[in-house]
Amino acid sequence: MPICLLRTSLPRTGIPKAFEKHLSHKIAELLGKPIEKMSVIVHSDLAFCRAGSYDPAAFLEIRAIDVITASTTPKYTQVMVDYLSHNLSLPKERVYLQYVPLDKTHVGSGAP
Repeated sequence: MPICLLRTSLPRTGIPKAFEKHLSHKIAELLGKPIEKMSVIVHSDLAFCRAGSYDPAAFLEIRAIDVITASTTPKYTQVMVDYLSHNLSLPKERVYLQYVPLDKTHVGSGAP
């Protein structure tokens, strides 16, 4: 049940149509999780200062069960930085990620 939160200073108009759906598929494929379990939330138009700069930036938080380890996050980071930089027209140095490993007891859903 990956839960992904993308926070960005980009205006909503700067985010491609159906971006959340495409991002869901990309992360599901990367993590080896079924798309039916994916949740992606995009927060745009945020005040965002990073490294002393207000240049456009994005911060992706990925919360997931059993797939976030010291050995997997470097690959995830490379793939997601490339993907977000390309699809949001951001310099790679303005894309940041955080991984939150979850235990299955930390999440719940009304879905079976």
